[in-house]
Amino acid sequence: MKLTHILFDLDNTLYPASTGIFPEIARRMTAFVAEFFSCDTTRAETIRREYARRFGTTLGGLLAVGGLQDPELFLERVHPENVADYIPKNAALGKMLAALPYSKAVLTNSPREHAERVLERLEIRSFFPHVFD
Repeated sequence: MKLTHILFDLDNTLYPASTGIFPEIARRMTAFVAEFFSCDTTRAETIRREYARRFGTTLGGLLAVGGLQDPELFLERVHPENVADYIPKNAALGKMLAALPYSKAVLTNSPREHAERVLERLEIRSFFPHVFD
């Protein structure tokens, strides 16, 4: 079988977990849950973790049993627009991708807008004609 395509996960694959963006996303998710349920952050953190455990994601739990009707409300609030504050540029990554003679695509649980911002920040958007969110 000949390799023709490579699928890349976005988060913690095309950039390292050490960037700190995930703790910020977790903080924002907890804040959203606290506001949504009118509870303190300690209770919100418990709910968030339970939903992630039971439903695979916090959003999954909010939709399944939490009463959230519009997932976009959650997604817009939890993913920072200022990804440059967390993710450094990486020239070596672009060089590595350029050397791979295969079609490339990105897969992510994050919304497309977040993926686009990250790819632009990393200066590698042109390598990925397809982003699957």
